[in-house]
Amino acid sequence: MTRAPLFGWRRQMRLNPSGAISLTLLFLSSLASPAPRILEPDLEPKSGILFHRLRSVDCVKIGLALSGGGARGLAHIGVLKALDQNGIRIVELAGTSIGAVVGGFYSAGYSPTELESIITKINWDELFSDAPSRLSLFVTQRLRREGYIFSVPVKDFRPVFPRGLSTAQKISLVLSEYLYRANYLSGGRFDSLRVSFAAVATDIGTGEAVVLNNGNLPEAIRASMAFPLVFSPTEIDGRNLVDGGLAMPIPTPVLRESGCDLIIAVDATSTLNPPEELTDPIKIADQTTTIMSSWAKEEALKIADIVITPDLEGLNTFNFSDIKRIIDAGYEAGIRAIPSIKFLIEQKARQKESRDTLFCISGIAGLPEELKNPFFLEVGRTATMGDIKNFLDSVYSTGEFLLPRAKVNTSGDSVEIQFEVVQTPVLRDVEIAGITIVAQESIKALFADLIGKKANLIELERRLQKILALYDSEGISLARIEQVVFDSTGYLKAKLNEGIITKITFEGNNKTRDWMIRSYLGFKEGEIYREDKLDQSIRRLYATGLFNAISYELCPYNSGVEVRLKFDEKLSTALLVGGRYDLLSKGEMAIQVCDENVFGLATRASLGGCYGPRRIAFITDVTTDRLWKTHITTNFSAYYREKSVDLFD
Repeated sequence: MTRAPLFGWRRQMRLNPSGAISLTLLFLSSLASPAPRILEPDLEPKSGILFHRLRSVDCVKIGLALSGGGARGLAHIGVLKALDQNGIRIVELAGTSIGAVVGGFYSAGYSPTELESIITKINWDELFSDAPSRLSLFVTQRLRREGYIFSVPVKDFRPVFPRGLSTAQKISLVLSEYLYRANYLSGGRFDSLRVSFAAVATDIGTGEAVVLNNGNLPEAIRASMAFPLVFSPTEIDGRNLVDGGLAMPIPTPVLRESGCDLIIAVDATSTLNPPEELTDPIKIADQTTTIMSSWAKEEALKIADIVITPDLEGLNTFNFSDIKRIIDAGYEAGIRAIPSIKFLIEQKARQKESRDTLFCISGIAGLPEELKNPFFLEVGRTATMGDIKNFLDSVYSTGEFLLPRAKVNTSGDSVEIQFEVVQTPVLRDVEIAGITIVAQESIKALFADLIGKKANLIELERRLQKILALYDSEGISLARIEQVVFDSTGYLKAKLNEGIITKITFEGNNKTRDWMIRSYLGFKEGEIYREDKLDQSIRRLYATGLFNAISYELCPYNSGVEVRLKFDEKLSTALLVGGRYDLLSKGEMAIQVCDENVFGLATRASLGGCYGPRRIAFITDVTTDRLWKTHITTNFSAYYREKSVDLFD
């Protein structure tokens, strides 16, 4: 099991012999003498700066599988709310499609209430549209887009049609907006999120289920929800991934493989619609996938210990108009399942406890009164290794002791345990290096009332978190405190990493020049990362019309942040067709062949014309919508026109 990175400062402390505590225990059975065993609290590695949250080593490891189901899957939020309110702690979570969306947000640290607020604020109709905002377009772009009915990309003189109705660009931006920080701090390891998480997608090439538990969290969720026909596939590690519901509509097999003791499945999948409701290709595709995945669904449900099925009668996959009703249905179903869940937890806990070895306490020496645990630290009482571990946890959780340890030595039928418990020293001073945005006086003021008092790790943690809150209020969201040293002299020293951009890389821009892309960026290496600048830059780049989709990933690099921009580049050659009719000119048809990205310079060259009973025109045009970082537009045109004009006396 991974330990928290606290050894750096713990090794600098030397234990006072007077702080050692010894106990002699007798085994109920005769055992061979194994090597000494060291016990200490298990800590969540990234749950804090100085004081880390105790890792919940639950007696019963609970896994939650969230199904797909489109809008129906928002019922998962209600189920999570019911579980949270009743103290049911989920250790592992796996999600498919919309279940990956809800599960990913929850695992990243969003509460069900926060998640409900986010979901209800989203304009779902706009979210499924790929069109960029008109405000982000130059005048020349607006005129071009309004002059033709449709455009078809061409490759090797053949038309190339899109792989989905939408590239989900706006969905990707929303996912990244809320999840980029959790993904960055976890280092791309989904098991390092607040709840261990996995998203399930389907490899469209092989039909296999693909479990995504590391990498880019927003991208993994985007892949899991890529419903065929509606969204284009997501390419990850050379595999084209689509909606996980095709191969694994309810991801209970993932939780079984990870060793969960109790598996809860939430089934919000679609039911079959009557024939009269199958009125468009998307509904037919939804019905088809429901039929094809029904066997996999039934097999997945057999794995679950408890199945929660919200009452979603009359609600279909694509109806996002009644979100409150859907969430309430999930909450009610979750509440109904609580008694059964608690019963199974108690049952499985008893089965585990019956396998634990009991020791008999024969003597206690040197244990301070304030640290005595009446549950098991009494002569003549029995205890397990788990009891000793709980004692260490309770000592650490006060914040008044450094990481306590217990060295367990066995000899014959007796067990000798040497406890090492060291109190925190008096706080002498605080020094935080690397601060450039916030005044040092403000930092000193945060700790002023603690100087000269016995340190409490919990309170020191709160003050350190306030430093990060100050940065967050300035729009600097990737600041983090590292290299923390707190030694027996009482001096707290740390270094603040402000999230400086140390590298910017581009992927997928096979034709578009790097320098052209940089001209649209509102940030550069050496600057502190700011989310708003990246968001604006991506919207400007997307508005060029050169890319199907743009996503990003933030990674630690060289003591700073690497910004990786990933492009799904459009084919630049296209055929545009348009037409018009009025009473004077009658009917006219226009056709144009263009290259939207000549030499990768975001320059457009076209050749075309229009034909009608009263007008003929041939036009060649070269346009650059933007010169470098200016708002200057250039245009060169050559044309030939013939037009019949009526003359009236």
